Amino acid sequence: MIGLGTWNVFDVSSRHETETVAVLRTHVDGGTRLVDSSPMYGRAEGVLGRALAALRVRVEVLVATKIWTPSPDEGRLQLEAQLGAFGGRVDVEQIHNLVAWREHLGWLEVERDAGRIGLLGATHYREDAFDELVAAYGEAIARAKRDPDSHPQLKLTTNLRIGLEGREARARTRLKEGDNVFVALSWSKHPAPQTYEEAADKMDDCRASG
Repeated sequence: MIGLGTWNVFDVSSRHETETVAVLRTHVDGGTRLVDSSPMYGRAEGVLGRALAALRVRVEVLVATKIWTPSPDEGRLQLEAQLGAFGGRVDVEQIHNLVAWREHLGWLEVERDAGRIGLLGATHYREDAFDELVAAYGEAIARAKRDPDSHPQLKLTTNLRIGLEGREARARTRLKEGDNVFVALSWSKHPAPQTYEEAADKMDDCRASG
């Protein structure tokens, strides 16, 4: 899947928004089917939403964005703004850089179960945050196990730089050291990965089934 990030490129003043429509048109025509944004990116979410609407391609494109605040109340306001920008649904909602993920997880699950969020996940870009990403996975899956009827299938996303933990993991994922990879992991009856090698295996399973 080809993706388009919106940091800087879509954080523009209103007089430059027509340029972002042209950028998005070029990407969609070229096969882009995933766009990614965040409240961290200034005006990018609103600009992206208006570009999607102008081109009438919202249904063709998966929208991934993020919650970026230590406050659950502010997080809810961020989600409301995103729902307004993206036609009432966020396809992939991520907790940006794991900021206050324990405080956000519960209310985001409620929003996901209500259908306003498709996939729920977390992101980070530094190797020293991987252990906390694994902890976030473990907590989410433990919650699902405690209430299986409300979580028939747990879906999480993350930015991982797999391949920094040894040659075997790199070989399995066919990644060069330092590569950034966006993955959507779907686990139902499987435990959370406890090592980066296990996470790489999960990625391979997703590629094989996808």
